[in-house]
Amino acid sequence: PVDMYLEGSDQHRGWFQSSLLTSVANNGIAPFKTVLTHGFVLDDKGRKMSKSLGNIIDPMVVMDGGKNSQKDPAYGADVVRLWVSSVDYSTDVLIGSTVLKQLSDASRKIRNTARFLLGNIHDFDPAKDAVPYAQLPELDRYMLHRLSEVLTARPHPSAAAVVRQSWQLCSKISPASSPQSSATWQKISGSICPTLPLTNPYLKLGG
Repeated sequence: PVDMYLEGSDQHRGWFQSSLLTSVANNGIAPFKTVLTHGFVLDDKGRKMSKSLGNIIDPMVVMDGGKNSQKDPAYGADVVRLWVSSVDYSTDVLIGSTVLKQLSDASRKIRNTARFLLGNIHDFDPAKDAVPYAQLPELDRYMLHRLSEVLTARPHPSAAAVVRQSWQLCSKISPASSPQSSATWQKISGSICPTLPLTNPYLKLGG
């Protein structure tokens, strides 16, 4: 048997089933060790894409923009990569103007949060500025607790989990609701920054 069958979810009653029945009947063993199924790409209303509906999403138009820049703005390759990494491929996934706008906002939020964190620790000296955890304000301890939840949620998080957790944490970090001490920024930034390479395949944060 092969290691894996990879097909769309429509093959549960098709190739997966027919090959399984045939192999078991003739050989007494399944023709595969593992089955991995994926969903289909639908528009943001949950409809299959077709020329007759005029709802086909062209990745090149998403990246470079269309003739009408207001209707089809250029989002760049990062947003396409972020979309791919943020969806659960095991089910049908949606893409359209609303989804792309939300992902563009998420991309900017993650980037700006990373810059904000790095900017707040440029002059931090652990030997002089470090504060024991027990002496940190309650808000500071809460932010560190949230960070711990994100980093320890799963030992090997999926791409979608990395993007979702990064966005959720970044949504809680802003100048208006920031921790009160540079020591906390050092702890948060020191923990988040090493995890940024996890998002690098989807968001080019450097350069």
